[in-house]
Amino acid sequence: FIKELNLYKQKNIKNNKKPFFLIPSVIDLSYWFSPIRDQGSLNSCTAFAAIALLEYLENRNFGKFIDASPLFLYKAARNKMDVQGDVGASIRETMKVLALFGVPPEEAWPYEEDQVNEEPPPYCYAYAQNNQSLKYFLLDYAGITTESLLFQIKSVLAAGFPCIFGFTMYSSA
Repeated sequence: FIKELNLYKQKNIKNNKKPFFLIPSVIDLSYWFSPIRDQGSLNSCTAFAAIALLEYLENRNFGKFIDASPLFLYKAARNKMDVQGDVGASIRETMKVLALFGVPPEEAWPYEEDQVNEEPPPYCYAYAQNNQSLKYFLLDYAGITTESLLFQIKSVLAAGFPCIFGFTMYSSA
């Protein structure tokens, strides 16, 4: 995960202290998620998170999902960021790549850690177009209060949509 500054400003909406709907006290979306996977020693968490989101939506909408290739998405995101090596990728760039290229099935580009810096073959990009994200959006914008952000996250979850977020984890923790 690479933290990035939120450069996009949206009009600061005044907080209405009276929500127009009630958020349930418990929200459980786990039924629709694909099995949890292990990223191993690579810094590919954003690719795994984006793929979990994609597979959730496929499963919820179609009752099935393809095992997507996190290694492809991780490499394509780093290519778009113009960085080399296993340095991580930002959530925003990973989602941009998912919307732009999509992601191929795992069988087309398997998750083998020693292939982290290898370029996926061109046919993977052709496969990837079958699994593109049409839209994504930010919940945090410049100037948003913690209270408003938390309400937005809860609202999105209550509507049945998972969200991705990141935080810095120091090795001393």
